[in-house]
Amino acid sequence: MSVSRKVGVCVIVALIINCVWFYATPYITLYHIKKAIEAQDAAEISRYMDFPSLRENLKTSLAVRKAAGGSNLFKSLRSLLSGAVTDPMVDALVTPEGIATMIKGEKIFGKKGGNGQTSGQENEDDQEYSMGYETINRFVLKTKNKDTPKKETGFVFTRKGMSWKLSAVRLPS
Repeated sequence: MSVSRKVGVCVIVALIINCVWFYATPYITLYHIKKAIEAQDAAEISRYMDFPSLRENLKTSLAVRKAAGGSNLFKSLRSLLSGAVTDPMVDALVTPEGIATMIKGEKIFGKKGGNGQTSGQENEDDQEYSMGYETINRFVLKTKNKDTPKKETGFVFTRKGMSWKLSAVRLPS
């Protein structure tokens, strides 16, 4: 085999390896997030979050939901008050622990039971997960409870350089 042919084969193999790695990176990121959630490692979970984008996304989503429906006077009053209520709520929710709770499908603001766990906490077996690319730079993890399949939450990851960060949450309608 000639030297130029060996170089060509090496270049093709390297290109294939890079393409596979490029495709697999969001799946690897989700694997690391899952391990961090299991270990309850908030610092590790934080590495995969774009907190400013996430907070802004949730505040906007909640504002749009609150603006829908009702009379114009009621909408105006509600929109004036909504920022004062939702902004601190979103800021408290968008933490590594809050995101981990959402990904696991647990109720966030439920009452605490006697065992210290959130009442109404979903069993992990009751959750269905699906994931995939929407665009080359956007990957979505979708989770829903088997009992309420129409209430699907989407966790949107965007490519940030060579890594992926959670940048938005699509709340169930």
